Amino acid sequence: LSESMGTTPGADGNYTFTFPTSTAPLLFAHNIRMVNIGNNHIENFGASGVHSTMEVLGNAQVGYFGDPIDGGVSIKDVGDVRLAFINYNEFGGSATTTRRHIQEARTQGKFPIIYTHWGVEYATTSSAYSRELAHSFIDAGAEIIIGSHPHVVQEREYYRGKYIYYSLGNLIFDQYWSDDVRRGLVVRVVFDQDGVQYVEEIPVKLR
Repeated sequence: LSESMGTTPGADGNYTFTFPTSTAPLLFAHNIRMVNIGNNHIENFGASGVHSTMEVLGNAQVGYFGDPIDGGVSIKDVGDVRLAFINYNEFGGSATTTRRHIQEARTQGKFPIIYTHWGVEYATTSSAYSRELAHSFIDAGAEIIIGSHPHVVQEREYYRGKYIYYSLGNLIFDQYWSDDVRRGLVVRVVFDQDGVQYVEEIPVKLR
C-alpha cells in the first residue's frame, strides 16, 4: 500500500506513492496495452521500485516506456503503422536525449508519440519552458505530443501541422477540491500510414 495512506499533507510519506500489483492485470483487462512510467514519483522506492514496476507490468502483458534506468522507448506496430512511444520527464529526464530518440525513430520510419511529464501543477496554461521544449520536439520530428503533471487541463496547440496537448488533467485521481482538478481530457488519435489522421477530444469529469 502507498506510504501516503493515512498521512496528512506535508507529513513524511505524504507524497510517496505506489500501487497494488493487481492494478497491472486490471489495466490489461480494460484494453490498456501501453503506459508511461516517466514521472516525478517513479523513483519513490529507488531502483528496486522501478524494476518491480516494470516486472509487474511485463507479467501482465502491459507495455511501458519512460523508465529512468534505461530511458525506455517502446515500439508498437498497429497494422502497417509503426509507432514509437517516447517519454520526456522534466523531473530527471533529458530533452537532448528525447530529441535524439525522436530523430532516430523518424529515421527508422516510425511515428514518434511523445508523452511528457512537465509543467507547473494546477496552472491552467502551459509554461514558456514547456512550449519551447514542445516546439523543439516537433522540429525534431515528433508526430504528436501529450502532456501530463499539472493535474488540470491546459491548452492545445497546433504547431507546424502537429498537435500539442500540454496537459490532459486528471482521469483517475483523488482530487476534488475544484472544477479544474475534477476535469480531464481523453484524446483519441487515429493514425494511418501518413501519421495522425484524426484527433477526437473526449472531456471527462471525476465523480
